[in-house]
Amino acid sequence: VDPSTLSQRERDNRMTNQIGANMWRTCNPAYDARSMNTTSVTKAEFTYDPEDIEPVDKTHFRRRDNFTFYVEAAAKSHNLAKASAKEASAE
Repeated sequence: VDPSTLSQRERDNRMTNQIGANMWRTCNPAYDARSMNTTSVTKAEFTYDPEDIEPVDKTHFRRRDNFTFYVEAAAKSHNLAKASAKEASAE
């Protein structure tokens, strides 16, 4: 099909399909059958390198705020109500 005979929408769709296929080709694991390569593309690209790991900044890690206080109070209240109901049913 001659590209000059296609409508703008059809040209856009073809271009988008080509972009999508090329984009996903590099991030999905695949084997190159032409070279009989048995290592996937993903495994070759994402290898473990200890120098790439950055130290974790925990300044905002699990910081207590009003919501955590509320959840803890609600859980404590629920557990107390459950325990008192269990005691009442045992008597």
